[in-house]
Amino acid sequence: MLETLKFIIPVDLLQGCFFLIIFGLVISACVLVFVNAKQKNWEINWKNNTKDDPTDDLNMGHGSIMELSEIVATKSEKFAEALPNIALIIGLLGTFLGIGIALNSAASVLRNTDADYLSMIPKMLPMLDGMGAQFKSSIYGIMAFLLMN
Repeated sequence: MLETLKFIIPVDLLQGCFFLIIFGLVISACVLVFVNAKQKNWEINWKNNTKDDPTDDLNMGHGSIMELSEIVATKSEKFAEALPNIALIIGLLGTFLGIGIALNSAASVLRNTDADYLSMIPKMLPMLDGMGAQFKSSIYGIMAFLLMN
């Protein structure tokens, strides 16, 4: 368990950025939903943003409960509904970006070394160690996905 917690903590700038982006989106979505998901706002959406014109108001004949809840949902609620998928995509983007950077560095080490292969291993070990850590952004995205669903 302690090993898992140690692994999840961001250790470099790229991981920290993706952690902050995903964490910030989750917190902001929770705050926005808490602030905006109120009966008053649902009624405004139900009345089609016009208080004085009852002719454009919705009525029960507009569909099922799910359709009606989508119609009256605030922008914050719609954002919070889409956020799990967004967090997952951002996490995968961070992983692919980290792996791409590590592979680019490995290619430059292999390209710029005239020595034997045994002398390249110490130069490549830090990259290989860091490559496994690049999956942290995917873990952050998956955790946000599970939390928000």
